[in-house]
Amino acid sequence: MAGASASKYFLPFILAEFLKLHPKVTPKLTLLRKTQLMESLANHQHELVITGRMLEAPQTVFVPFMQQQLEIVATRNHRLAGNVQLSLKSLIKYPLILPGQESSIRQAFEQVIASAGLTVSPYLEVDSYALLKQSIMAGLGIGLVSADAFRLEEHTGHLVRLSVEGFPLVQPWYYAYSTDSPLSPAALAFIEFIQRYPIETYLKNIYSPQVRSE
Repeated sequence: MAGASASKYFLPFILAEFLKLHPKVTPKLTLLRKTQLMESLANHQHELVITGRMLEAPQTVFVPFMQQQLEIVATRNHRLAGNVQLSLKSLIKYPLILPGQESSIRQAFEQVIASAGLTVSPYLEVDSYALLKQSIMAGLGIGLVSADAFRLEEHTGHLVRLSVEGFPLVQPWYYAYSTDSPLSPAALAFIEFIQRYPIETYLKNIYSPQVRSE
């Protein structure tokens, strides 16, 4: 199985739960760029891929299986932390740290800004969630982050969600597979698992004392 880069924040947890029910399955997990994900399916390098965007790919099925929430995030001591809701017009006056333009969450953000008749230029553009989060915690600005990517930092109190007009944005995560060859029993079992398992509820509580490894 392969996943988009941002899936590294939740996919190992899902895989761990799956393997509790299917311990004989030998896991293999790879992170790829979005274009490489489709190539890996076409070349039969992977049976399943996890992506946040539906791409044009022949003989490929995309199925949504969970939602990701896109949040505006700040360091805990930022002056906006704990404030009342911020308008989009006010938001873009602050230094914004955003993912690169090819990112699906950056595109979703810009669509919201454009629909409000506004434009935005990032103060800082970064190419990874790790750098984005570190830049926010360093106080360089506020940023757009998927909730999946900053659960640990939120749990420890290093990052906080800001109340912003129109946020959180909600986008689906998809699993995708090629229709030109049959799926293995392990792949079919994983699809069945993610379709019925309460993934979003589980992920919200992965850093809770009640959620423990067995």
